[in-house]
Amino acid sequence: MNLKNSLLLAVLFLSFWMSSAAFGEKLSTVIPVPSPLKKFMPRLHQEKLKEAKNAKIDYVMIGDSITHSWSKYPGAFEGSNLLNLGFPGDRTQNVLWRIENGALDGISPKIVTLMIGTNNIHENKKAYPPDKPQDVFEGIQAIVSEVRARLPKSKIVIFSIFPRKAGPAFERAKSVNAMLPQLADGKYVSHFDLNPFFTTEKGQQNKTFYNKDLLHFNEQGYLVWAKALKPLLEKHSLRVNLNALPKSTNIPLPITKDNKPNIIYFMLDEWGYFESSVMGHPILDTPNIDKVASEGIRFTQFLAGASVCAPTRSTLITGQHTGHTTVRGPGCLRANEVTIGSMLKDAGYATGGFGKWGLGDVGTTGVPEKHGFDVFFGYYNQTHAHTFYPRYLIRNSKKVPLAGNTGDFLKGETFSHSLIFKDSLDFIRENKDRPFFAYLPWTPPHGFWTMPDNEPAWKKYKDRKWDAANQKGTHDAQMYAAMVEMVDRQIGEIMDLLKKLRIDDDTIVFISGDNGGKTYFKSDKYPHGFLAPNLNPETGERFRGGKGDFYEGGIRVPFIARWPGKIKAGTVSEHLGYFPDVMPTLAEIANATPRKDTDGISILPTLLGEKATSRKQNNHEYLYWENKKSIALRMNDWKAIRPNKNLPFELYDLSKDIEELHDVATQFPDIIKKVAACAKKAHTPVRLGKVVDASLGFKGHSKD
Repeated sequence: MNLKNSLLLAVLFLSFWMSSAAFGEKLSTVIPVPSPLKKFMPRLHQEKLKEAKNAKIDYVMIGDSITHSWSKYPGAFEGSNLLNLGFPGDRTQNVLWRIENGALDGISPKIVTLMIGTNNIHENKKAYPPDKPQDVFEGIQAIVSEVRARLPKSKIVIFSIFPRKAGPAFERAKSVNAMLPQLADGKYVSHFDLNPFFTTEKGQQNKTFYNKDLLHFNEQGYLVWAKALKPLLEKHSLRVNLNALPKSTNIPLPITKDNKPNIIYFMLDEWGYFESSVMGHPILDTPNIDKVASEGIRFTQFLAGASVCAPTRSTLITGQHTGHTTVRGPGCLRANEVTIGSMLKDAGYATGGFGKWGLGDVGTTGVPEKHGFDVFFGYYNQTHAHTFYPRYLIRNSKKVPLAGNTGDFLKGETFSHSLIFKDSLDFIRENKDRPFFAYLPWTPPHGFWTMPDNEPAWKKYKDRKWDAANQKGTHDAQMYAAMVEMVDRQIGEIMDLLKKLRIDDDTIVFISGDNGGKTYFKSDKYPHGFLAPNLNPETGERFRGGKGDFYEGGIRVPFIARWPGKIKAGTVSEHLGYFPDVMPTLAEIANATPRKDTDGISILPTLLGEKATSRKQNNHEYLYWENKKSIALRMNDWKAIRPNKNLPFELYDLSKDIEELHDVATQFPDIIKKVAACAKKAHTPVRLGKVVDASLGFKGHSKD
């Protein structure tokens, strides 16, 4: 070695020694040198292997000092068997040399992440001038090829690179990052662009995440990276502990193909607005629903899409209001119609539905497996769903016989909801390692109220002596109360499962009713129904009407959402929305494409906050409902309803008259004129799907 090279090597070694000392690390034998001198670089990966707690390596992180600096947060990857191959000063040439000389030999990690190239683009070291963007890209490409050759079963995730400051290096980084998506192959290699988190809307560096030494001493920056890593690692049963970054703040991540959240949507049949303890119900106890609300957001006026079963499901599934949606009464979806199921399936989600479909029986164009659902288990026909002891259920248009059930509405050996609940759990377990959509339109508490004698919720209520009127059995109100609490317990079991599977933070959960509550078990003593689903227990005010009409009692439903780290816990929102808004909201969450003719508006700014989404919440000009006899519209606080199409519109100011008792239509003719014009614009003729083979459909409980 000549004197010139010896001096250069000594200077570089001293530079690295000072860098390592800054991080409190013991000295490494690696010298960060340019490729012309790499033949003098000793092998050093053995040193890093010793840092791992055992010989089993599940996760390898490759990079430079930014990667190396994860050592400041030693608990961040505890339990993930991490091998951190991040070395201060490294360039692509160093990394490639290391891999070629055995750095990855003898291990078989589940996942390898790569963030390298920052040092290639800087010009502050005269020993090696900055590389051209194409050369940096080709260096990363060579590293990926070498890793693939040595670890053929490992998944590789390429992260974007970061410049230290504005200027030529920033532009070079942008050029490299623009090329990196080319390396993704859709199977083993993926690309994750972190730059949107570290740049402003104008494409400039966000100083919040930068200081004079890039990310090295910026905890917020590492939190963003950690949140990006979390779903990637947890798909491989590894973990990221965000609490290892003690000052963690709510920094949102945009949705990409690598961090799409799981989506669970509970729709509880006829569950009333006030039928939960979070709403102060004097009898019903729903601790698990209450907890979801306390950990997320509860809406006070996110309304049902219709006032009865099938149409309200149609508005949810199609993203269209009842003036446009396909199923507005009896009928089925059209073939090839875009639904939430097909939208999410196209976006890479596993899609499953468990409960009551109601949008097309077997033998029609409306069956769920033809509308984006990989599996649907339960009832296709809504009349079939009136009993919990049917002779069979349906899975993907095939009958599944239920042992011991004879067609008796109230008795049998196999309680259908137990099977539906079990399949709901199984679907979540089976798809924990990929994005999934679990649509859970469960039938309780609707139907002929009955359940097994050993059901814990029934044991609680079976001996209650209530003077409620019975409608179908001998203890109807007790059964109804038990069903609400049974479902609450099962929701709690699913929430516990999410934590057990370590996908809780990556799952958004919605809970809603399907339409307004019905005044069941009413009498002269209990004119609002014994359990009073539409009666405010605190104020005594009652939503007018109920299931079947468009007064508030028919369309006001519970609506709750929870997404840890994204939705602010304990939020109560008065945002005005309804079921058609769910499709565009899920589309934005999942980076999917909704149908072009949706009537919905995404509520993501309300869910995550306008700061997180960088935009204000858009609002509807009006909300619209119709059925064969009635029409209703909502414009801010104005509520117009035509109870019968032969009658004029009534008008109520809900800010002053939530019970809809004082019709002010004659006082505001201009509002009524606008309402009539909007109603005319909102209605289109019904276009139903087709019955392909009527012999396959439900024929009645006694015949089928």
